[in-house]
Amino acid sequence: GFGSFTTTATGTLIFAGTLADGTAFSASTALVTGEEAPFFAALTTPGASSTLGSFSGLLNFDASQEDSDVTGTDLLWIRPSVTQVTGTSAAALATQVYTAGWPNGIRVDAYGARYDAAQSVQTTLRLGPANVETGNASLEFAWSKLSVPVVVRALNVNGSTVERIPVNNATFSLSLVQATGQMSGTFTPSWSNPARALPTFRGIVLQKGDNRGGYGFFLSNQVNDLDPESGSAMLRGEIIRRD
Repeated sequence: GFGSFTTTATGTLIFAGTLADGTAFSASTALVTGEEAPFFAALTTPGASSTLGSFSGLLNFDASQEDSDVTGTDLLWIRPSVTQVTGTSAAALATQVYTAGWPNGIRVDAYGARYDAAQSVQTTLRLGPANVETGNASLEFAWSKLSVPVVVRALNVNGSTVERIPVNNATFSLSLVQATGQMSGTFTPSWSNPARALPTFRGIVLQKGDNRGGYGFFLSNQVNDLDPESGSAMLRGEIIRRD
């Protein structure tokens, strides 16, 4: 998942984001002892009006770190089990993603960095000049129900504008919003029996150290699949390799 927050002169933090199952959350908190900020966000239960889920933890601010300005370790995400609803509406899909949930919670980590909207994405990712043959950036999609990771290199990021190679390449799309650092788009998956519509992804750009890049998630969309899964989407200046 991903999110962003703003701070005020009095130390108040207001933030919002989207978890990797598509659940939106928001919360407000404040800096307390040292450079720490505890937070709690109640999550609406899919298929119901109740808020039995939650996302909570402690954020630690330290701008002296090379790769981040804020981190969260072992944040607790609770998602109750729900009643699955068939159909293709957004409300029905929300009950099909991880229907059993994790009522006892799972632990996740977070990394963040101050965002400078004056920097173009090309500058942020330290990309070279646009190259009409090889491109200057890469998208990588992994996990979920992909049979193999999907790597897209047929693109240039020119400033904060995306140029596909060739311009009529319809196998993927990517949109970058320099003002907010958000990214979104579509890609061609490697799973079997894909839906006609390409799966969508969303994420956000980080601007610091080895973490600089775009990070987000997607949900699988195989035809007639009632158990879609989440995967990772990344935008980097070079191909990411996993051992």
